[in-house]
Amino acid sequence: MSGGMMLNSIIRTVVSKVVGALLGLALAVGVVVPAHLTEMLTVVLAAAVVGLVEVAYYVLGRVIEQRFPTAGKVVLSLGMAKGTPVYVRR
Repeated sequence: MSGGMMLNSIIRTVVSKVVGALLGLALAVGVVVPAHLTEMLTVVLAAAVVGLVEVAYYVLGRVIEQRFPTAGKVVLSLGMAKGTPVYVRR
């Protein structure tokens, strides 16, 4: 993978993780955990929400990219990546 393609891949990964994490944290704020459950379980549930939202954001971005490449580029890299990485099976 060339340097430019590698940078595009890194940008797309970082953007989807950061945006997904921020959305997940925003959703996790509203998660109500019963008082008798431990603080650790609250942390685990919040982390699970964040992780699931990260994955959902990336999958949604890929679906959008397949149908609307320019919109997908914005969703997955905030327009910073110069192109879509090409992955070659070896």
